Amino acid sequence: MVLTILFDFDGVLVDSIEIFSEAVNVAGRKLKQPVAFVPDDLRNIKRMSIAEIVEAANVDPSLSQEFVVEIDRALFDRYEQIQLFPEIARVVQQLREVAKLGIVSATSVAVLQRVLEHQGIKQHFDEIVGGDVPGTKAQKIQRIILKNGSDQSKSCMIGDTVSDMEQGKAAGVVTIAVSWGWHAIEWIRIVQPDYEAHQPQDLIDITRQHLLPNHLTPNSLKHMVN
Repeated sequence: MVLTILFDFDGVLVDSIEIFSEAVNVAGRKLKQPVAFVPDDLRNIKRMSIAEIVEAANVDPSLSQEFVVEIDRALFDRYEQIQLFPEIARVVQQLREVAKLGIVSATSVAVLQRVLEHQGIKQHFDEIVGGDVPGTKAQKIQRIILKNGSDQSKSCMIGDTVSDMEQGKAAGVVTIAVSWGWHAIEWIRIVQPDYEAHQPQDLIDITRQHLLPNHLTPNSLKHMVN
């Protein structure tokens, strides 16, 4: 049975909260809206929906679609500034040895691919699904799991927000909350993720101890070291 490991992007793989906040402000100015956004505005949005971001940014709801497009453009233009968290490249490379990897994010596919290519890790991901792909995050997770022929109970969604955990649970997969992202881990604990990761290495440890099939021996994991 193929193991599938899915990642959110912003706040999990990349440290993008400052750049995203800047992109919101750029989009607001383009649309002549009174936007003055800071990272804490993002940290205080519970489910990271477009409607919530529009409201927090004080943007006219009738401009929501244009607002999202302009945010994506601003992010695309700043792709070189979006950096991986330390150790993430190593962890992704190691997990790729034992699982199919994917990204399910609200960020557009174009931005995801551009950043991943620039950071040199795009080749490790079998599926890259952005917010411009139809469906809820749970539906996208389920589609990838079905395509891979994976067991839902042994596949996982790694996220940094309440909504990531809610959508992972709705999709029937294991949920792993990281504490280095946009939402405080104390907030995410309210929705009871299955596991918590406080440093990237924890993702390897959780995979090794809880997700891998029993027939894999310690020798199969010799590359998954600190």
